[in-house]
Amino acid sequence: LGFQGTQYDGGTMTYFHNDELIGIMAIHVDDMMITFKYQWIYEKLRKGLKQSYKIKESDGTQFLGMNIEYKEDENGTFVYVTQPGYLETLGDEINIQDDIDKYYNKSWDKNNEPTPWNDQAMSMMSEDHATKIEIKKYQKLIGLLNYAALLRLDIQPLVNMLSSYQSAPNLNHWRLLIRITWYLRRTYQEGLRLNKP
Repeated sequence: LGFQGTQYDGGTMTYFHNDELIGIMAIHVDDMMITFKYQWIYEKLRKGLKQSYKIKESDGTQFLGMNIEYKEDENGTFVYVTQPGYLETLGDEINIQDDIDKYYNKSWDKNNEPTPWNDQAMSMMSEDHATKIEIKKYQKLIGLLNYAALLRLDIQPLVNMLSSYQSAPNLNHWRLLIRITWYLRRTYQEGLRLNKP
């Protein structure tokens, strides 16, 4: 239909017309999002897809569990991407609330504001705690947090470091993951602001 794959990402396709980029499409499994310069590109894609598939269309404000809002403030127009549905229930499938209740400490709220970790996180991570924890549960939570870290850059450094302990996690590593999860669930409406260059 005129879209071509990019050399950078197999899930991203572009549409060029007279050497001008006029359409970009992101694809993940059976979900697509398209942005275009001219309406005829969208109509061409829509018509072509309908010949072979049953498609459902929306306004582009949701994609892969993300909410995409177009906003404006004193600095201009921007896009704000959040994952409220995902983050508010993060870890429910492994009953994470039980662990949050068990390990919660009032120091997690600094001046009534939740923080993802404190200044002792690095030393906690490097301590060789004798108590080992369930590897599969640890790996599951690491996977959930890595997905969240795509938009929540505030957790990315520590989640990346904690990912390196997946083969032999201890209780300190788990407690750090619990605190990050608690933080995300408390700040589920926070997201990533994308300004126009």
